Amino acid sequence: MLKYLAATAKVAPAGRKGPLVVIGNESGDMDSICSAVVGAYLYNCAFNRTTVPLFNIPRSDFRLRSDIQWLFDSVGIDTNGILFKEDVNFTSDTPLFLVDHNFPIVKGSVEAVVDHHDIEGLQSENADPYIREKSGSCMSLIIDYFCRHVPETVFTDEVLVKLALAPILLDTQNLTQKVEPVDTAIASFLQNKAPKLGSGELFTTARQMKKSTKGFTALELLKKDYKQWGALGISSLPVTFEKLLTEFPDLPAAMKQWKAERNLDVCVAMTNGKVKGTWKRQLAIVKPPFDVVESFPALEFVFKQETDGVLFFNQKNLSASRKQVAPAFREFLKI
Repeated sequence: MLKYLAATAKVAPAGRKGPLVVIGNESGDMDSICSAVVGAYLYNCAFNRTTVPLFNIPRSDFRLRSDIQWLFDSVGIDTNGILFKEDVNFTSDTPLFLVDHNFPIVKGSVEAVVDHHDIEGLQSENADPYIREKSGSCMSLIIDYFCRHVPETVFTDEVLVKLALAPILLDTQNLTQKVEPVDTAIASFLQNKAPKLGSGELFTTARQMKKSTKGFTALELLKKDYKQWGALGISSLPVTFEKLLTEFPDLPAAMKQWKAERNLDVCVAMTNGKVKGTWKRQLAIVKPPFDVVESFPALEFVFKQETDGVLFFNQKNLSASRKQVAPAFREFLKI
């Protein structure tokens, strides 16, 4: 796999005749970025077509992904040779393979989709494959699909196995939360291919790196795992607001700055974690022109405090992550 990545470093997208660009969503989390790398490699193995992974974030923002940096360093991947958002001039005929999202936010011709989110726009009817199924991790769907199209010996590559297994474990909290049968089956398949990898240690280290706030500003944390739909922006933060407000008392000011920089009508930050031994979901929002609790009864928000123009809530509906909260806000805001 490392040889493949070294070879693709010399390949640049060039319209319809260029390589297939495998691109994740704009949050740039481990699942999205690793899905782009693994999806590109396996597509090339399966169909003998030139593919390139592309990270759908600015190159300068990659340093914010501590968990992915650690993972890449551990397997010897050099991101200097990988394409980032600003490296490609997308045109309407740029061939795209969307992973971890199902509606393109860049120009291009969608040829394949593997995703686990709600439908975000018009379906790409001509995409092959077009897979949009429920799973804890998009990576599970990618491996499940390509297992049927590549020789099983492909999965003897420990670099491939580690890049595939890490996001599955991270997104499902080591197969304890939001786990679907496909996640369990694929995690077992990968673990059997590399039994010396140590899935427990892999998950623990990945989680520690993801939750690290060391060396970041409050504004950088808001950019670390961020998605935007029109004038709605939602950041996913690594630790609870109790910890964040202690370490970053300027978080409310940073949220208001981010709202202005991104020209948002609604700026939201979400997080989860243990507070006094109890696992909670939490949401913060720059004070909006609507009642948050009354507008989203199914999400069960409970007002906690207002700090410098930002409202903080606990969320009693613990099953609703950003995958569920974002569609609710988009429907309410008609975005």
